[in-house]
Amino acid sequence: MPKLKSFLECVRSVADLNSSVRFATYLVVDEKSSGDIRERRPESMVVSTEVRIKGIVVPPMEIHFSYSSGDQGNELVLVCTNCLHEGREGSSYLLMLKSYVYEGLQEPIRPVLHRWTHWCVVVGPDLVSLFVNGVNVSHSPRLKPLQLLPLNGTVVLGQEQDIPGGGFVVSEIFRGYLADVNIWSSELDPKQISSMAACSASLIGDVFSTDVAIPIIMKAKILEKEFKSFCQLDELLTAVPYSAVFVESAKLCKYLGSSIFGPNDREQNMALRAVAENFSSSCAGSFWVGITDAKEEGIWRDYSSEKILPTFFDSHPGGGEERDCASMIVQSGNWHNEPCSAASPRCVACAVTHSGTLSLKGLCFTTHLHSLFDLQGYVNGEPYFHGFNGYLMYKTKEGSWSLFNAAANLTLAETVDTYGKAYPVGRTIWKMQRTMCGLAKGELVVLGMSTCAADQFMCSSGECVHAFLRCDAIANCEDQTDELNCDLVDPPKGYLKHVTPINHVDWQLPLPLNVTVTIKRFTNIIDYKHIVDLEVAINLKWQDSRLIFNNLKNNIKRNSLRDDELDSIWKPTYHFTNVQDGLIKIIDQRIHVERISDPLPRDFNDVDMNTRYSGTGAVLTENKLYSGSFSCKFDVFFYPLDEQTCSVQLELVVGKPTEMAVWYHGDRGLQQFQVQDCSISAKQHKDKQTITVLFTLGRMPSFILLSVMLPTLMLLIIGYSTLYIKPSLLQVRLTVSLTTLLVLYTLFSQTSSSLPRTAHIKMIDMWFFFVISVLFVIIILHVVIERIGDDLFIKSTTVKDFQSKGSFPSRWWGSISKALEIPSDAPEKVLFVARVYVIPLIVIPVIIAFWVVMVI
Repeated sequence: MPKLKSFLECVRSVADLNSSVRFATYLVVDEKSSGDIRERRPESMVVSTEVRIKGIVVPPMEIHFSYSSGDQGNELVLVCTNCLHEGREGSSYLLMLKSYVYEGLQEPIRPVLHRWTHWCVVVGPDLVSLFVNGVNVSHSPRLKPLQLLPLNGTVVLGQEQDIPGGGFVVSEIFRGYLADVNIWSSELDPKQISSMAACSASLIGDVFSTDVAIPIIMKAKILEKEFKSFCQLDELLTAVPYSAVFVESAKLCKYLGSSIFGPNDREQNMALRAVAENFSSSCAGSFWVGITDAKEEGIWRDYSSEKILPTFFDSHPGGGEERDCASMIVQSGNWHNEPCSAASPRCVACAVTHSGTLSLKGLCFTTHLHSLFDLQGYVNGEPYFHGFNGYLMYKTKEGSWSLFNAAANLTLAETVDTYGKAYPVGRTIWKMQRTMCGLAKGELVVLGMSTCAADQFMCSSGECVHAFLRCDAIANCEDQTDELNCDLVDPPKGYLKHVTPINHVDWQLPLPLNVTVTIKRFTNIIDYKHIVDLEVAINLKWQDSRLIFNNLKNNIKRNSLRDDELDSIWKPTYHFTNVQDGLIKIIDQRIHVERISDPLPRDFNDVDMNTRYSGTGAVLTENKLYSGSFSCKFDVFFYPLDEQTCSVQLELVVGKPTEMAVWYHGDRGLQQFQVQDCSISAKQHKDKQTITVLFTLGRMPSFILLSVMLPTLMLLIIGYSTLYIKPSLLQVRLTVSLTTLLVLYTLFSQTSSSLPRTAHIKMIDMWFFFVISVLFVIIILHVVIERIGDDLFIKSTTVKDFQSKGSFPSRWWGSISKALEIPSDAPEKVLFVARVYVIPLIVIPVIIAFWVVMVI
């Protein structure tokens, strides 16, 4: 025979929801039943206490047992305080003796309801240790010796005693089950504690034990349970009288914090039948069984765990791959294989293991544990949800669902619309029946209930997906609700978008701004108009500590604000100060949000289940792409070897640049210029900041050298070459020289028209003036040479005429020729001197000097 253990049921049934009766279980302890410890020395006193509990609610304080004697109350108390707190402010399990509290046994232990938990406190010579389920989770130094306890007192289970056997407080009532309450006058070994926690050993306390003492019962019952079952997972089988196809039924169980039930043996199959019999009429006498052979034909596995299970078909299942599911005929308890998408849906039984509780969101619970619910029993023929804090959610006779505060006997809200769902899982609309949480009576509110963990998002159906999939522009929920209400920024109530955010590091300092200017490309450079056309991107980064951001992704490009969100927040104001004739336009404008810290602690009341970031935990980044014309003063004195320094200037109305950078992303080599250095600087002017971006454009001279300088040099050489033509060919020499001069002047006019007009003479002007001047000199030289030739010809002809006429004697001819002193080869000599000495000595030094000045 299995060993049976007595345990106490200290609960209020659903029928007693309106009751607030005080109850306690207490035992009168005398020396015979409790042992005698008076002979032990106080300085060597040790004690061990054990209790096994299964709670059904989580109160702020949970009293497991207390002991009082004489006129004093609470001489020995075992109590869990702050049971609703989690995290660093976790629960504290205290041993209070003679008004001294052995505390410090603090460990963030989340209470587990509806499951037996073994607690043990050992007060040793040096340490006070806490064991939970056999594991030493915390310890504290022992500061005082254990004191003697008189043994003619009263032990009360589930309450403390302000006076012996009384002074109970309603709010401190323990609701649940108690077993194995033992006190030893010795220090238990950790192995002994582990054995007791694992139900491998059952030790009886030598000071007190509920297995020996006879309790006096008030509002509690004594039940018996097999000892080994204390360490087994209780599986509550709940019938869900809602007909659906197999897959939808399995989903419903999952959404209810359970799984579709597949019996492991005949006993469990009969248990399923027993549960189903209560709903046989409303479920057409048939229930789904949580098994399937879809994976391997003829091998039936549990739908949730894929464990191979025995079957209880009324005959050999047939139907092949079309019949992969099974249903139970309630009348016989036998199974029948069915298509999973049967035309006639079935009801289902869900196995609730309490490993997955449901959380209610949308109200104002003070702790996460307050918001937890699980499936328990039936009200009005439907399963109801039992809250860890005593709230209940059940279906009324009228068909709506009601949220009920059992402790205060108040109906808080009722459903208005469950969106076609049979149970209030996922998102549903409720109507407030009482003013609470800032919601007025009669106000509609969206509440959500699901098994979703803190790092998950609840779909409207109750399905859970990972939180990082929320608002990622991909529908991950079957109902696509993970892509609804995807506001990236959440301005608080009273947010003024025209008010500049404060510097959250030092509010007296200006708001810091990071400025990055990126020149995308040059679209046109018109030097003779002093204009540079370009596309420039202005990137500003700042923080607004007033804002809250939702669901930020690691990739900043995925955190882009919508147009309506852009209009709802403060943005830096600036304008360009050197735009030519206002010719500028915005090509693109975006604001992204970059996360720089961990998210805020999750708000367990947030029905949208957003991952939220503070304004100081994210950086706003504004990117604006402009296309415009900017004025630039071109200094072309050294054209075509000139370098131009142009700028883009913008003036910030508010804020102070703390980090600045400039980038160029276009091609360095343009049509006429080479983009060289870029720099950025800021200057304070009164209450404004002027940011100046400088960039250097070096003209690419190759084209100008080939199209202007080389042709002029060639024309100069052509003009020079006329000095080699015979003096008698004047027409040829003049034609070539004049044509060269005309072409040179035309080239000069074209070149000058493409350059900015300046008051000073440019180097290119000097070059043309020089070449034109040389050609002019050559032409004049040709005229002079022709004049010399004409004079020789006239004089020679006159003398000959006189001789032929006999006007002059022969003796006079020699005298006349000698008097003229003009050699007959004078033109040739003049050309020789000009082409060998005069022109080269003028041209070569000037050209050398010109290029030295240009290059250096």
